[in-house]
Amino acid sequence: MAVQIRLKRGSTTPSAGSFAEGEPAWDSSNSKLYVKNAAGTMVLINPGSQDYGLITGTVDSSTDYGSIV
Repeated sequence: MAVQIRLKRGSTTPSAGSFAEGEPAWDSSNSKLYVKNAAGTMVLINPGSQDYGLITGTVDSSTDYGSIV
């Protein structure tokens, strides 16, 4: 069974007060991903404007760490 990971998302730059440290946030208006850092501010973690598309793959569980193949 597939596991879904859901991010908090909105249509503006996220406000740090709404997030815990390390929690990610998706700004759907400009396709940017943020995370709250230890200093308490939201940091953009995908600063480029490229469209990377959908990443697909399977997890190879025969390795100790798993890998996408």
